[in-house]
Amino acid sequence: FKQLGQNKLDQPGPAPSKSWGLSQTISTKCFDKCITKPGSSMSGSESSCISRCVDRYIEATGIITSTLFSSPH
Repeated sequence: FKQLGQNKLDQPGPAPSKSWGLSQTISTKCFDKCITKPGSSMSGSESSCISRCVDRYIEATGIITSTLFSSPH
């Protein structure tokens, strides 16, 4: 069983998608910015901060994407 499990770990798997990477980046950045004292629940201000932070990242990503695809090559 260990041999089978190890072989599966050695096999290359699909690369993480770009959207997954962006999601991880947003999660990490917004958590670090907004959650000052991790606990069992978020305060109202932490929740609002997370919401605003995610909205800004989504808006910025949209602007960057549209700029990249609309610029002449």
